[in-house]
Amino acid sequence: KRKGRGGVVDPRRLKNNISLAKRRAAETMPLPINFNAVLSELLAQFLFVFICTGCATGVAGTPGWVQQVSLTFGLTITVLAYTIGGRSGGHINGAVTLGLFAAKQIKAPNGSSEYKDAAPQALANIVAQLLGSTIGSAALSTIVDQKADLTGGLGTNGVSDNYTQGEAFFGEIIMTFVLMYVVLETACNPKNAGNIVLAPVAIGFAVYLGHVVLIPIDGCSINPTRSFGPAVVASAQGRKKCGVTTTESIDLGDGTGVRSIDSYDWQPGCDVPSRWNDWWVWTFGPCIGALIAVAYYNLVEKVAEFDSTEQQVGTDLEGGGDAAKAFEKVSEFAGKMAADGQANPCEGLENAAQLELFVDHSKKVVEHIEHQAKAHEARVLTAAARKQLQEIDDTAVGGPGGDE
Repeated sequence: KRKGRGGVVDPRRLKNNISLAKRRAAETMPLPINFNAVLSELLAQFLFVFICTGCATGVAGTPGWVQQVSLTFGLTITVLAYTIGGRSGGHINGAVTLGLFAAKQIKAPNGSSEYKDAAPQALANIVAQLLGSTIGSAALSTIVDQKADLTGGLGTNGVSDNYTQGEAFFGEIIMTFVLMYVVLETACNPKNAGNIVLAPVAIGFAVYLGHVVLIPIDGCSINPTRSFGPAVVASAQGRKKCGVTTTESIDLGDGTGVRSIDSYDWQPGCDVPSRWNDWWVWTFGPCIGALIAVAYYNLVEKVAEFDSTEQQVGTDLEGGGDAAKAFEKVSEFAGKMAADGQANPCEGLENAAQLELFVDHSKKVVEHIEHQAKAHEARVLTAAARKQLQEIDDTAVGGPGGDE
C-alpha cells in the first residue's frame, strides 16, 4: 500500500481510478479503420475500371488501340491520384496497397504504421477496391452490351495465344516492380519531398509503360483488384466473343454516298471461355513484383544510410554543437508541455500520445548523440595515430629538424 497525505491509499479507490482511466482511454481511442480512405478507394476503383475498361471495350483490335488504352489507364491513374490522394493516399491498386503496407507506409488512424495497427486499414482498402472494381464493371455492362464489347469480356485479363502463363507471370512481376518502385521513390521517399507534387504524373507514366508492354501479352493487369471486377461480371453474364467483325461499303441511298458499316457475324457454336484460367497470373504476379520493389527500396535506403554515415565521420564533430542543439530541442519540447499544463506526461492515459511523441523524440536525440560520440572517438584515435606516426618519423630522421 502506498501512503498519501492522509495515510494509506484505499485499494478500492485506486481500482476505481484505474477503471475510470481505462474508460476514458477507450472513449478517446480512434477506430482502427479510416472509413474516409475506404470510401475514397471504393469510388476511385469504380471510376478507374469503368473508364479504362470502357475504353478497351470500344477500341480493342482497331489500329492504334494499344496506345489509346495505355494512355487512358495512365491518365486516369494520374487524375484519380491527384483527386483522392489527400484522403486515402491514392492506392487504387491492391498490389500497391500490399507494397505500401510491407514498407510501413500505411498508417492507422492512431498514426501508427506498425503492421498490427495498419493491417485493418490495408485490408479494408483492398476490400473496397475489390467492391469498387466489381460495381464499376457491372455499371459498364449496362452500357456496353455483348455485341458492342470488342474485348469479349469487359476488359478481362487473359494470356494471349502467343504466350505462356509463365511468360505473362514474369512480365507482370517486372512491370509491377516498376510501378511500385516509382510509387516508393516519388510519393514516399522524404528525400524527394520537393517533387512530391509530381508523383501522380510519374506514377501515371509507369502505368502507361506497363500497359504498352503487357496488353499484347495478357491484357495487362499490374493491379489484381482492377482485374477482379471484370472477371466476376463477365463470368456472371457469360460474355464471349465468338464472331468476326467485318466492314462493308454500302450506299444507303439517302444522298450521303457510300458509308463504311461494321457488322458482327456470330458463331452460334462458340463456348463461353473461363475468365479464371489465368487468375493466378494477374493476382500473384503483381503482388510479388510489388514486394520485390519494397525489398529493393529498403536495401538502397540502408546503403544510402551507410554511405551518409561514412561521409559524416570526421566532419563537424568537435565541440558537440549538434548534440547541444538536439538537447535544446528536447528542452523546448518539455517546456511547451509544462506550459500547457502537462508537466507530468505520465499523468492520465489521455496524454499517452504526447508521452509517446516525447519518448520517440528523446530516442532520436540519444541515437544522434551516440553517433556523434563514435565519430568523435574516431577523430581522436585518428589524431593520436597521426601524432604517433609523426614521432616515429622524427626519430627516424634524427629528431625534429635533424638531418637524414
